[in-house]
Amino acid sequence: MRHKEISTVSRISKNAKKKIESILFEVNLLLIVEQPNETCQKVLSIVECMPDLEKQIIQERYLDVEAAYTTDQTVYESIGISSPTYSKCRQAAFVKIALGLELVDIFKIEHD
Repeated sequence: MRHKEISTVSRISKNAKKKIESILFEVNLLLIVEQPNETCQKVLSIVECMPDLEKQIIQERYLDVEAAYTTDQTVYESIGISSPTYSKCRQAAFVKIALGLELVDIFKIEHD
Protein backbone atom coordinates (compact mmCIF):
# COMPACT_ATOMS: atom_id res chain seq x y z
CA MET A 1 0.00 0.00 0.00
CA ARG A 2 1.50 3.34 -1.01
CA HIS A 3 1.66 6.37 1.30
CA LYS A 4 -1.06 8.23 -0.63
CA GLU A 5 -3.40 5.26 -0.24
CA ILE A 6 -2.80 5.06 3.51
CA SER A 7 -3.60 8.74 3.91
CA THR A 8 -6.99 8.24 2.21
CA VAL A 9 -8.15 5.41 4.45
CA SER A 10 -11.65 6.29 5.49
CA ARG A 11 -12.39 3.35 7.73
CA ILE A 12 -11.72 -0.27 8.39
CA SER A 13 -14.24 -3.01 7.75
CA LYS A 14 -16.36 -4.67 10.44
CA ASN A 15 -14.31 -7.84 10.00
CA ALA A 16 -11.11 -5.84 10.48
CA LYS A 17 -12.54 -4.25 13.63
CA LYS A 18 -13.37 -7.71 14.97
CA LYS A 19 -9.86 -8.94 14.15
CA ILE A 20 -8.23 -6.00 15.94
CA GLU A 21 -10.55 -6.42 18.93
CA SER A 22 -9.65 -10.11 19.02
CA ILE A 23 -5.94 -9.25 19.02
CA LEU A 24 -6.48 -6.71 21.82
CA PHE A 25 -8.43 -9.19 23.96
CA GLU A 26 -5.70 -11.79 23.38
CA VAL A 27 -3.08 -9.25 24.49
CA ASN A 28 -5.20 -8.56 27.58
CA LEU A 29 -5.33 -12.27 28.43
CA LEU A 30 -1.59 -12.68 27.93
CA LEU A 31 -0.95 -9.74 30.25
CA ILE A 32 -3.29 -11.17 32.90
CA VAL A 33 -1.51 -14.54 32.87
CA GLU A 34 1.84 -12.76 32.68
CA GLN A 35 2.93 -14.44 29.45
CA PRO A 36 3.34 -11.59 26.95
CA ASN A 37 4.56 -12.61 23.51
CA GLU A 38 6.06 -10.61 20.63
CA THR A 39 2.67 -9.46 19.31
CA CYS A 40 1.69 -8.38 22.81
CA GLN A 41 4.83 -6.29 23.17
CA LYS A 42 4.33 -4.75 19.73
CA VAL A 43 0.70 -3.79 20.48
CA LEU A 44 1.70 -2.26 23.81
CA SER A 45 4.42 -0.27 22.07
CA ILE A 46 1.96 0.99 19.44
CA VAL A 47 -0.58 1.98 22.10
CA GLU A 48 2.09 3.78 24.12
CA CYS A 49 2.83 6.02 21.12
CA MET A 50 -0.81 7.01 20.55
CA PRO A 51 -2.29 10.39 21.47
CA ASP A 52 -3.57 10.40 25.05
CA LEU A 53 -7.28 10.03 24.23
CA GLU A 54 -6.75 7.09 21.86
CA LYS A 55 -4.40 5.45 24.35
CA GLN A 56 -6.92 5.88 27.18
CA ILE A 57 -9.71 4.36 25.09
CA ILE A 58 -7.67 1.29 24.13
CA GLN A 59 -6.31 0.78 27.63
CA GLU A 60 -9.68 1.10 29.38
CA ARG A 61 -11.76 -0.79 26.84
CA TYR A 62 -9.38 -3.58 25.84
CA LEU A 63 -6.29 -3.83 28.04
CA ASP A 64 -7.57 -3.21 31.58
CA VAL A 65 -8.01 -6.20 33.90
CA GLU A 66 -11.77 -5.49 33.87
CA ALA A 67 -11.95 -5.05 30.06
CA ALA A 68 -14.11 -8.14 29.55
CA TYR A 69 -16.79 -6.48 31.67
CA THR A 70 -16.42 -2.97 30.26
CA THR A 71 -18.68 -1.54 27.56
CA ASP A 72 -17.97 1.20 25.06
CA GLN A 73 -20.58 3.35 26.79
CA THR A 74 -18.87 2.91 30.17
CA VAL A 75 -15.58 4.08 28.67
CA TYR A 76 -16.83 7.15 26.82
CA GLU A 77 -18.89 8.25 29.79
CA SER A 78 -15.95 7.81 32.20
CA ILE A 79 -13.68 9.81 29.88
CA GLY A 80 -16.36 12.46 29.40
CA ILE A 81 -16.67 12.37 25.61
CA SER A 82 -19.57 11.76 23.25
CA SER A 83 -20.25 8.46 21.53
CA PRO A 84 -19.30 9.84 18.07
CA THR A 85 -16.01 11.23 19.40
CA TYR A 86 -15.30 7.89 21.08
CA SER A 87 -15.98 6.02 17.84
CA LYS A 88 -13.76 8.37 15.83
CA CYS A 89 -10.86 8.07 18.30
CA ARG A 90 -11.20 4.29 18.59
CA GLN A 91 -11.24 4.04 14.79
CA ALA A 92 -8.03 6.09 14.60
CA ALA A 93 -6.43 3.87 17.24
CA PHE A 94 -7.47 0.73 15.36
CA VAL A 95 -5.91 2.10 12.16
CA LYS A 96 -2.64 2.68 14.01
CA ILE A 97 -2.70 -0.84 15.45
CA ALA A 98 -3.47 -2.35 12.05
CA LEU A 99 -0.64 -0.41 10.41
CA GLY A 100 1.75 -1.23 13.24
CA LEU A 101 0.96 -4.93 12.93
CA GLU A 102 1.13 -4.68 9.13
CA LEU A 103 -2.52 -5.68 8.65
CA VAL A 104 -2.89 -3.29 5.71
CA ASP A 105 -5.05 -5.69 3.72
CA ILE A 106 -7.98 -5.03 6.07
CA PHE A 107 -8.59 -1.43 5.07
CA LYS A 108 -11.43 -0.08 3.00
CA ILE A 109 -9.77 2.44 0.70
CA GLU A 110 -11.51 5.57 -0.50
CA HIS A 111 -9.97 6.79 -3.74
CA ASP A 112 -10.09 10.45 -4.83
